[in-house]
Amino acid sequence: MLTLFSLLVSLLVLVPTGTANAAESIPPLQWPAPTIGRIDDPIVSTNGDITLPCSTTDAGSDLTTYNASGQVVRQISRTSVIDGVTNCLNAPIADKNGDIYGVPFGKDANNNSVRGANLLAYTGNTLKWKYPLNCGIDPNPSYAVGANGNIYSTARLSDGVHLIGLTPGVAAGQTAPTKVLDVKISNDCSMMLRTYKDGIVLHGQSSGNAWYYSYSGKFLGQATTGDVWYEKLNAEGQLFVASYVSGSGFRGISVSRYDPTMGAVKWAVSASQPQADTNGVQLFPTPGGGVVALTTEQHMISDGVPATPKTWERRLVTINASGQKVRSVLLPDTYANGTYGGTYLTAESGGKVAVVRELNVNTGLSYPATVPGILVQTYDPVNNTYPYQQAILGDPNATPQPYGYALDTSSGQPANAVANTLYVRARCSGNCGSITRKLFALTVNGVGTNYPQGPVITANTATQPVPRSYVALGDSFSSGEGDPPFVDTTACNRSAVAYPRVNGLNPNLTLQLDKFVACSGAQTTHVLNGWNDSTHYEPSQVSALSSGSPKVATITIGGNDIFFTDFAKACVLDTCNFSSAKYNTSLNAINNTLGTSLTTTYKKLLEVTKTAGTKVYVLGYPQVIANKTITDPGDARCPYMYESVPVASGRYWEDARAARDIVTKLNTKISDTVNAVRALDADNQRLVFVSATGTNSPFAGHEVCGTGESYFNNVDQALNGLAYVFHPNEKGQAAYAQLVRQAIGE
Repeated sequence: MLTLFSLLVSLLVLVPTGTANAAESIPPLQWPAPTIGRIDDPIVSTNGDITLPCSTTDAGSDLTTYNASGQVVRQISRTSVIDGVTNCLNAPIADKNGDIYGVPFGKDANNNSVRGANLLAYTGNTLKWKYPLNCGIDPNPSYAVGANGNIYSTARLSDGVHLIGLTPGVAAGQTAPTKVLDVKISNDCSMMLRTYKDGIVLHGQSSGNAWYYSYSGKFLGQATTGDVWYEKLNAEGQLFVASYVSGSGFRGISVSRYDPTMGAVKWAVSASQPQADTNGVQLFPTPGGGVVALTTEQHMISDGVPATPKTWERRLVTINASGQKVRSVLLPDTYANGTYGGTYLTAESGGKVAVVRELNVNTGLSYPATVPGILVQTYDPVNNTYPYQQAILGDPNATPQPYGYALDTSSGQPANAVANTLYVRARCSGNCGSITRKLFALTVNGVGTNYPQGPVITANTATQPVPRSYVALGDSFSSGEGDPPFVDTTACNRSAVAYPRVNGLNPNLTLQLDKFVACSGAQTTHVLNGWNDSTHYEPSQVSALSSGSPKVATITIGGNDIFFTDFAKACVLDTCNFSSAKYNTSLNAINNTLGTSLTTTYKKLLEVTKTAGTKVYVLGYPQVIANKTITDPGDARCPYMYESVPVASGRYWEDARAARDIVTKLNTKISDTVNAVRALDADNQRLVFVSATGTNSPFAGHEVCGTGESYFNNVDQALNGLAYVFHPNEKGQAAYAQLVRQAIGE
């Protein structure tokens, strides 16, 4: 494979493949390569435009936009003055229509280098609007185009730093864009701002890990991992982070993926070879949730056996959406006519990765012995193929000296993809005459747009709802017991996939989960009075409602008041039939004590939320065990429910029937108590019972030992012994989330 690859590259280097100067070897181009200045990263738009930023380096260059045919469609003079500053847009952004936005960085009247006070918006060469964005002592604001077409930026206002959203256009009769978002954020105006299909990610050096917001300003949580300089975001908002992991005499590389829809790390996987030392990694997310890593690793003879002396090699590592390391492909250091230098990658929306490598091409002369060249490839990580391979070369036979093209690495991304074109910036080296830098528009059929930018700015994300404050209270059915990972270190076992988080982290729902205080094992007394013992240090759950202005609260409570955990254990280990002590203990609690405890709890919830007008949804408990009759056959999935008493006529499945009876009576007591409290006062209509056992319940047909897929942890599925048994699994929590959405009308 490597020998064939080297042979192919040698052919590319030796045989001209395109048209340019007589002896140059240039791949087929979409249009002739123009001479350009030394610039930062160009930007592309899905309409086919590429915009070269303004630069004041060397001789300087104006901001210039070329369309897909190579025509100049925009040129903004770097010497023109706007708001007292020369108009050098050195860090513009582009929307899907090709309009650009940026803050000038130029000279003021005293020849001082300053940042302009306004964000400018251009259609072609026409200034369509400007908007004040002042960062005060911070270096400059960060801004990006959202998936809904709006423009988002940080700005320092009188009370601190805000996240601002602006329309791309100006309404009739207006001269400025409409402000569609204004949210106070962490006090760092220069934090990095990035967008994805559902929202905005902000990350500053002094603000911890990245913060997620919807386009309507709903806070979607803070990432649990990150690296402000090296993390990468995909179009779905998943965050990829590389980290070094120390071993015995080596430092390996781990790659993890944070998922904002669950607010936790979905997976982490070793990206380097076993026990190989490493010296660098770059990540390039690909569509669908996978990532390609460019690693620098120690050369290994075999797994765990390093070569001597120590040498380094580059590898392309493919990790799929499930977190599996699919392959690690060696990038050779030499080829038939020279050696390789630096390697640079660009992901594109079609799933491929552009791999651009510096070449040192042998001339056969004593001086210069080599001239630079550029190898351009597209790599398909799914099929492990290179659909495109071409080289950009100068003239090794030119007189009085040969010349070549070096990759222009003056900024981080020397290649950009858009609409069957791969743009590569190159710097002439050697006998070049007046030519210094060029922009090559390589024809690469099948290439899409830079990823994730292209899919984000064309997503056309619909308007998202305005958030409203949401507080989640309750017991294990609300905390997510049985569904790790858990989001804190308390004994409450609050799951990343618990229904309050499923809904609270959904950017298309109003519910903004401001407080998540549900706790596994909680009783009504813990809701009212807190929980302090050897393992719990929880304030009263009701106190979470007394601050802020919550508009929605949910709660499951009552199961532990009737000793349901002890009852369930008896079902598995002994018996919980109608004549058992555990059944009668739970039944007695339902009939004699639960109603009073629930009444006191519901009244307190309503009392502390009266001013805020919070709507309190009391969720019932789903049936965990399938409905069985004495004539139903046994089931290997739950023999403990079938024959947990001495077998006698009419006793089969009695534990299952007793379990369903307790859940039915528990729900009836909860529903009756809610109705009784509602009848006490007109304002108490804010208290609403939500049944989990109705005919339209998403739990229907998904009980343990039922005909459908179980939404609960069975004995053989629980990861933590009996503590997890009979609790909703991840799909069960999703079903609870659906119940809540139905109840609130979303």
